[in-house]
Amino acid sequence: MLGCSPEAIASIGKRAYLFHHFQQHRSADSTPVQLNRGIKKFIFAYNRHERLCEALPIPSREKSPSERGMGANTVIFTQTRTKMQPTEAKASNIKKPVNKSRSIPLCRREPYFSEEMEEKQKAKDRILYLLKMQGGQSATELAEQLQVSPMAVRQHLQALLADGLVSYQEQRRPIGRPVKLWQLTPASTPLFPDTHQDLMVDFLKNFETLFGKDALERVLAERTHHQIQSYQQQVSAAPGEEESEVSQETRLGQIVTKLAQIRSEEGYMAEAIFQSDGSWLLVENHCPIRGAAIACGQFCRSELEVFKTLFGPQVYVERSEHIIQGDRRCAYKISLNSQG
Repeated sequence: MLGCSPEAIASIGKRAYLFHHFQQHRSADSTPVQLNRGIKKFIFAYNRHERLCEALPIPSREKSPSERGMGANTVIFTQTRTKMQPTEAKASNIKKPVNKSRSIPLCRREPYFSEEMEEKQKAKDRILYLLKMQGGQSATELAEQLQVSPMAVRQHLQALLADGLVSYQEQRRPIGRPVKLWQLTPASTPLFPDTHQDLMVDFLKNFETLFGKDALERVLAERTHHQIQSYQQQVSAAPGEEESEVSQETRLGQIVTKLAQIRSEEGYMAEAIFQSDGSWLLVENHCPIRGAAIACGQFCRSELEVFKTLFGPQVYVERSEHIIQGDRRCAYKISLNSQG
C-alpha cells in the first residue's frame, strides 16, 4: 500500500491521467514493488513537466502530515489479485494548490505584461527617490532599504543607466573589491517637482507692478533681439556652401528645418512639414513657457516677430494654430511671398 499527498498529485484529473497511462504501459506480470516504483516515476515526471511549463523552480518541501500518517486526504492504492486500483477517501475535500506566483507559463507568456511593467516602474521610482534623498548608494544599501535582492536592484540600476538617469563611481574599500556608488545625473531633474514656471509667472507680475508695463515690454524686446541674433547665426549657410548656390525654395526649406531643430532643443518639440502647395509648416507640439505666455501675451507676439525677422521680407509667415487659443499645438505657415 502506497500513500501520496494531494500536493504530490495536484488534482483528480492528474490522478486519472496517471492511472490511465500506467494501465497502458504496465506488464501483466509486474510485482507489487515494480508497480509502486512505476507509479512514483509517473508522478515525478508529471510534476516536473507542470513546473517547467509554469516556469517555476522545483521546490523542496517537508513531508506533509498526510504523508507521515494516513490523513483524510490520502490517496490509497490497494493491491488485488488481478490488478492495482486506486481508491480515494473524501475526494471532495481535496483542493488543488493555488499558484499565487505572478509567473506566466512559458507557452502563454505575452511579450509585455502591464502589471509587471508597473511594478518595475515603481521600483525604479523608489530607487530614484532614495538616491535623491540620500545621495550615492550601493546596490546592496538600496536593496536593504527596498527589502529586495541586490540582484534585482542591479537590474533596475542598469536600466536607469541605459536611460541616462543614473551613473556610478567606484569607491575602494579596505577589504574586497571596489564598490559602485550610484548617483543621479542632471537628466533626472525633470522627474522631480519643478516650480520654476510658477516662479517665472510671479516674477513677471511683480516686475510689472514695480516698474510698469512699459519696462516689462522693453525687457522682452531686448530678449527678442538677442533671440533673433542667435537664430541668425545658427541658420547661416552650411560650411562650404554659399547661399547664392541654392534656389530660394531650397534655402527656405533648409532654414525651416534648422529652425525646427533649434526649437526642439529649446523644448518646443518642433518639426518642419513640407506642404503640397510648396509651403512649409513649422509645428511646435509643446510650449515649455505656457504659464508665462498665459500671464504675458508679449511672449507669443515676440515669437511671431522673431520668425518674421529671421526669414526676411521675401517670406510670408502666418500663425495658423495657437496653443493659448485652445489648439493642440502652435503652427506657422511659411512660404515665399509669391506662394503666399
